[in-house]
Amino acid sequence: MEEKIRLKITLTEKDIKDYVYGQTLKSARGIAFFALGVIAIVILVLSWSEQGTLAKVCLIGIAAIYLVVQPVLTILKANTLTKRPELFVPIDYEIDEEEVAVTQGEEHIVYRWEDGFRFVVKKNLLLMYVSRINAYILPKDQLGEDYQRLLTMAKNHGCPVRA
Repeated sequence: MEEKIRLKITLTEKDIKDYVYGQTLKSARGIAFFALGVIAIVILVLSWSEQGTLAKVCLIGIAAIYLVVQPVLTILKANTLTKRPELFVPIDYEIDEEEVAVTQGEEHIVYRWEDGFRFVVKKNLLLMYVSRINAYILPKDQLGEDYQRLLTMAKNHGCPVRA
């Protein structure tokens, strides 16, 4: 029987910002919004003389929303999250062949592998999803040699691992 993986993770501002930016700006939706903004600018530039004032205003508005407002709101959201002290309380993980136990302060929860996990590998983070939208953020630099052990354990339990 493989021994437990014990982790103590303390998130940093950079980890939280990487997560928020990755979930918003670098997601498929974020890329699609960026593309819409660029397309609006291209249409505006290529057909400037043929467009009426209302069409120009609409195209400028679309470009502004997707290329300026959305990124600024994402930055503000990330900065707001970094001011929440509960996000910086260390989280202890005990992971074995049966379960994943998570403890933060007085709170303790145990997940069974059968509950279904999904792992997403990012540049600096490993995201461990326990539901469709709830994920634990595991910075790779804090995982060390346990990074590969955790991915192997996840794959052995049939959990999807996506890069």
